[in-house]
Amino acid sequence: QVSETQSIFHYHSQYTYELYNILTTPTFGLVLLENNPSLNTIAVKTCGTDYGCLYDISLTMDTNLGRTTRTIRQNNQKIRENLVNFPPVITGDRIITVTVGDTPTTVQYTGEDPNTNNETIIRIK
Repeated sequence: QVSETQSIFHYHSQYTYELYNILTTPTFGLVLLENNPSLNTIAVKTCGTDYGCLYDISLTMDTNLGRTTRTIRQNNQKIRENLVNFPPVITGDRIITVTVGDTPTTVQYTGEDPNTNNETIIRIK
């Protein structure tokens, strides 16, 4: 144990060094849910298996905060999925020269998705 003179913390006058017990074992969030069956039921219904959501509800008893945590996590997952999705590679003529009144011209482009290898053909008339 660190002595009062060695401590790097400053204690407010009503919270002195002697008030703190080093033998205190913290109660972890999910244990709080186990000890509160009704909150546990609501939390599981709100969060499913989202650990962050369950943890936030267990510590704050606020289902809205847990729901927000879950939504943020889901949105971040969608953003990560989109970031690894490369844009399609489009092949076709780079320069198109047409004259008004000439025979209709058809230009064809092919787009290949490097992530799924799906191809889309785009025709411009």
